[in-house]
Amino acid sequence: MFSTGLGGTGTETQTMNRLLATVLAAATVVGLFSACSGSSTSEEDDYMGTRMNKKLMESLVETYTLAKEDPELRDMWIDGLGELVYIQYRYHDGGSGALINERGEVVLEGEELSDLTFGNFSCGISRLEFSGTVGYMNENAEMVVAPGTYIQGTIFWHDVAAVCTDYHNWGIIRKDGSLLFPTEYEKADVYPNGLILLGRRNQNDTYEEAVYTSEGKEVMPFQPNLSTNAPWGEADNELYLINDVIFAKTEKDGYYCIYGDGKMESLGKFYRINGFKEHGIARVDADFNSEKCGFVNTKGKLIVPCEYGHVRTLNHGLVMFDFAKNKCGAYDFEGNLLWPFEYDDIYSFNQDLACVKQGEQWYVINHDGKKQAVESSTSVFGKAYQTNSEDGRQHGLATLDGKVLLEPTHSYFEEILNTRLVCASNDEEYYNYDTGERVLGDGYTIDHWFDNGFGKQYETGVDSKGNVRFSNDGGIELVGPDGKLLPVPTLTRIGGDFYVDATCSVYYRDKKIGKVGNGLLKTIGSGWDKTCGNLCLDGMYFYASTDEGDVTVFVNKKGIVTKVKGIVDKQFGDMLRPSNVTSAYVSGNVF
Repeated sequence: MFSTGLGGTGTETQTMNRLLATVLAAATVVGLFSACSGSSTSEEDDYMGTRMNKKLMESLVETYTLAKEDPELRDMWIDGLGELVYIQYRYHDGGSGALINERGEVVLEGEELSDLTFGNFSCGISRLEFSGTVGYMNENAEMVVAPGTYIQGTIFWHDVAAVCTDYHNWGIIRKDGSLLFPTEYEKADVYPNGLILLGRRNQNDTYEEAVYTSEGKEVMPFQPNLSTNAPWGEADNELYLINDVIFAKTEKDGYYCIYGDGKMESLGKFYRINGFKEHGIARVDADFNSEKCGFVNTKGKLIVPCEYGHVRTLNHGLVMFDFAKNKCGAYDFEGNLLWPFEYDDIYSFNQDLACVKQGEQWYVINHDGKKQAVESSTSVFGKAYQTNSEDGRQHGLATLDGKVLLEPTHSYFEEILNTRLVCASNDEEYYNYDTGERVLGDGYTIDHWFDNGFGKQYETGVDSKGNVRFSNDGGIELVGPDGKLLPVPTLTRIGGDFYVDATCSVYYRDKKIGKVGNGLLKTIGSGWDKTCGNLCLDGMYFYASTDEGDVTVFVNKKGIVTKVKGIVDKQFGDMLRPSNVTSAYVSGNVF
């Protein structure tokens, strides 16, 4: 059933045969222990690693403790793959490995496993590497494709993956290892939404490409000069999961957006789509030399026609230039025209005010036609605009009605999006720009790790409810979209997204998830022997001294997983740090 494909040296073939025999024997007695929910990642659950639970953690601690007693052990590594945990042992005279399921049971072990490199599970399939070849294993520890069959292969998206037998023979396989498309194409690729791209030479030796769904249904037939690109680029596939669209450029009809179900919509003829930015939009250029451009969003909609010049991107939208009128206007990021093309320049704007240039004079204006002349370009915040001291070095806030909200005694203002706050950036003081009232105390900054990530375009530090989290050494504060403080308990950060209060209650972000011990938290360790806030699979662990004595507490996002008496040393924490840490937690901010 399985073939090693490429041959290789005799030693490599023998090793592979032993490995395959071990895997197949173990797979007949290993039952299904977890289901694959597919490749999508929801905004509520940013899980990308192995899920932590009590049985698994107790098994890992016991395995680690016993292994350290072996005098021949040089080092070991624990890697969370998603559906399984892989442990690699390195001895002075060789190595071995083991796979452990979520119940803490060893489902496969042996010396041969140390020769494999395991990838994280996607669609219930782990991609393996062995001696320059790839293979695939399912969550039952069954080899659906033996290493050695292909020399390259992608991870699975929507139950399909691209593989090749040599660098010019690509095809598409299903989760069971069978071929959806044979390995006879010059190119094969699978996009995260499940669309498949195939490239080949036709009878006239002309290179052509086509697009198919993950079920093998033709979407766009083979044609020359077809080019495709995903909204977020190949380096950020995780962010692409919720968008479900690619863009395909044809020589005859221009651009189409293609959805995962195979539905196509025409966008029009233009030269190219540039990379997507933080607001979920990308610039489209009319042609190679033209200054005319527009903008498209990640849903495949052309929100700004490809007929303007792009002046600048601001917090609330895009300043564009109308070549026919020789004037500027402004669109928001949904494609609504906020300010008409009537101005010689637009410096700043929002839904209420804009600072515009008419002739040689700058004005702050509103939609009712009221305006205030200002000496130079200035920033607007809600219904207020920035005023300047006589020397221009200090700033305040005022309204078009003449109400002074803040005297010009403050440093440069920076808007905190999704709130009604500005920060006097040099002073780190926050003010509500509707009232001029100071919000928060000294020393607070935005918690950047609270960004949702995964393509949902919240601004930095903003949760799904529109609240912004600020923190300092003394705790945290939440500010709502109206710029007012929200009541939160006094919390101490113990690592990453986890906090603890004075009663030993543990919080994940702003949600209470569990309690440590029965008494007050007396100390949180620090230093090499007592490290707090270690990343651990899909959660963390920390050391605490309670009325029960010293304990190591393992906690995931839903609550306390288990407590282990005593202290697991720092080396254990280092081994549990997953290899996919930058994709598992947004913005690269980890425990």
